[in-house]
Amino acid sequence: MTGFLLDTEGFPARWNCGSAWSQEPWLGWTHIVADIATATAYVAIPILLLIALRRARHLPAPRLLVLFAIFILACGSVHLIEAIIFWHPIYRLSAVVKVVTAVSSCLTAITLAYYLPHLLLFRSPEELQQEVDRQTLRLEEVKERLSMALAAGSMGAWEWNLDTGEVRLDATEAALVGMTGHPGVEEGETIVQITDFYKLVDEHDRDELQRVLKLTIEYGATYDHVFRITTPDGERKWIAGRGRLVQEPGRHRRLVGVNYDVTVQKLIEQDLAKARLEAEAASNAKSQFLANTSHEIRTPLTAILGCAESLVREAPDASTSATASLIHRQGQLLLHLLNDVLDLSKIEAGRLTVRKQGVCDVITLAEDIRSLMQPLALAKGLAFSLDLQDPLPRHLQTDPARVRQIVSNLVSNAIKFTKEGSVRFSVSSETTDGQREMLFCVEDTGIGIADDEQDAVFDAFHQAHEGTLPGAASHSVNSGAGLGLAIASRLASLLGGRLTLESEVGKGSTFCLHLPYIEPPMQRLRNMADRRAKQSSVAVKIERKGAILVAEDTASIQFLLRKILTPHATRIDFVDDGKSALQQLSAAHEAGDPYDVLLLDMNMPVMSGYEAAQRLRAAGEDIPIIALTASAMLGDRERCLEAGCNAYIPKPIDWNLLETEVQAALVRSSA
Repeated sequence: MTGFLLDTEGFPARWNCGSAWSQEPWLGWTHIVADIATATAYVAIPILLLIALRRARHLPAPRLLVLFAIFILACGSVHLIEAIIFWHPIYRLSAVVKVVTAVSSCLTAITLAYYLPHLLLFRSPEELQQEVDRQTLRLEEVKERLSMALAAGSMGAWEWNLDTGEVRLDATEAALVGMTGHPGVEEGETIVQITDFYKLVDEHDRDELQRVLKLTIEYGATYDHVFRITTPDGERKWIAGRGRLVQEPGRHRRLVGVNYDVTVQKLIEQDLAKARLEAEAASNAKSQFLANTSHEIRTPLTAILGCAESLVREAPDASTSATASLIHRQGQLLLHLLNDVLDLSKIEAGRLTVRKQGVCDVITLAEDIRSLMQPLALAKGLAFSLDLQDPLPRHLQTDPARVRQIVSNLVSNAIKFTKEGSVRFSVSSETTDGQREMLFCVEDTGIGIADDEQDAVFDAFHQAHEGTLPGAASHSVNSGAGLGLAIASRLASLLGGRLTLESEVGKGSTFCLHLPYIEPPMQRLRNMADRRAKQSSVAVKIERKGAILVAEDTASIQFLLRKILTPHATRIDFVDDGKSALQQLSAAHEAGDPYDVLLLDMNMPVMSGYEAAQRLRAAGEDIPIIALTASAMLGDRERCLEAGCNAYIPKPIDWNLLETEVQAALVRSSA
């Protein structure tokens, strides 16, 4: 094939084609030189294009450039053959090369037509420069706005080159950390080494700051940290920093971010924390004072109430019984006042808890309150009625003890402030805005409350005055301290409900406790039924007697306990502290005449009741222990039971409750 293309037979060399070439040889050499020069240029152009494509792969339309290189190379080959033909007539090869040139020319033209719309989008260097200038100006404007925003927020920008250790600070950042003496590349910029910056950081914060920055560098975590610094001028500051990791191809890894001064906020937080600690200390001191006061008051009150009840039971005549009843009632008022003060203190301290998961038997609660309050009303000549309105759910999920406390207070107040007429206690259920509620309402025909006092009656230590009645003298008709309604209102809120009041001076008042109706789960109802069954069995009077040891250090309470316990005891012995109680129990065991029940005051000298109970249980002693204590604050009952006691009776002592617990303990001891 190659021989055929190079075969020149039948074709003369161009120098031999006519006489004009020999007569004018300069014309032939002009053709030859021009063709060789063109061929050389045509060969150089595709070589340069291919080199450019190899080194700059981002050039547009690479296929078009390759076709153009082939087309140029083919054109150069045609010119080179045209020069050779003057000596060697290789017309056959010339024809093939021209065909190749024609094909490459057509393909180049077609490809160029395809790429032409895209090529027309390319801008000239002047246009590109203008666009670069516009974008540069825009970036400068954005940078200026960002600088202004950072300056307005007192924020300083920084950039840390992780490869070189250099940190670039803008003017605000440099001023913030006091490092303005290290000029940077740009105007207003400061460049320092990261090690120099770390020297400013408080030694107590340095390790943590480095740890947080390491997490950001290694894992790309968001940098957000607060630390302390001391500037070269000795000024101490709290600095908040935020930043992120920046990784761009062909550039150094960097951390970029902002810092801002939070010293004022930190100082305020410290002051608030200090104030909070002081407030908590004051609250704890108040709670401790109330606990101590409660304990000290309950101890003599126990003797007063116990002796008064003993006189009521054993009074030889009506006059003595009436006097003892008066002492007992006034002692009960003092006890209620003490409990109210403690409850209010707990509420204000946020320490009063309600057990909203309990089950309240609505009908039983209403009947109990009627049986308790009706005699008080009748004694004043008032009519008292209980109205249970159908349909009425029997059970309500709430704290039954707190509901009883609120309603008892409302009924007691109604009787207290009503001179004549009636008091009506009603329980109903209603649905308002799709929410079902239980209503416990107390309506009286008493003095009423003026409109301007109705909001104030729920404030602590507020008392109604007869001065609310027209023409009446202004003096308090409340023998209490004005705490009952304040406590009732706050308890209602804790239970998720509210207290409402409607009143008219001279006609009476209606207080209503609104509670959200929550139906108790069946399991809680079963548990309540089981407790009732157990309580019924305990309530059966069992005549048992046994040996009783009492550890109590107050002589007046020893006297009272002897009177209460004598009917239940074969013998009663008294000791003054826990250590003596342990010795007495041990001696009784050794003598073969052990005690059946131990009554233990929990706060005694030498050894407390808590320690004595713990030692007995640790030694394997299972004697029933009844805790007697004037500590009646939240958690005291649980503390006694955890120490090993079987029952808990707060002071002042409930005579009936003590007898019931002693009988239960004697039954247990004999089992």
